[in-house]
Amino acid sequence: KERKAAGKLRIAVACCLNMCGAVHCSDIALLAVHRVVPRRSIPWGRPLGPQPPPGARIFPTTVSSCPTAAIRPAMVDGGTPQSVEVDDERC
Repeated sequence: KERKAAGKLRIAVACCLNMCGAVHCSDIALLAVHRVVPRRSIPWGRPLGPQPPPGARIFPTTVSSCPTAAIRPAMVDGGTPQSVEVDDERC
């Protein structure tokens, strides 16, 4: 007997109740709440040195996806952004 498979299943993951991972419009949602505030600065890979590799830049989707604007580019010595930082009060 032939059976038809169900429609596609949408699974989403979010790391806070702001749900920027689109968990509100998914079939299955995984929500993980931080027990501590995420690390304040995420440096570019230490083996590569303090400068980002050529052609690399801050991921604009990471910064723009935070609904509370808690994630922002971190300026180093007033120059170009080389990492991101998390504003504890907005997170």
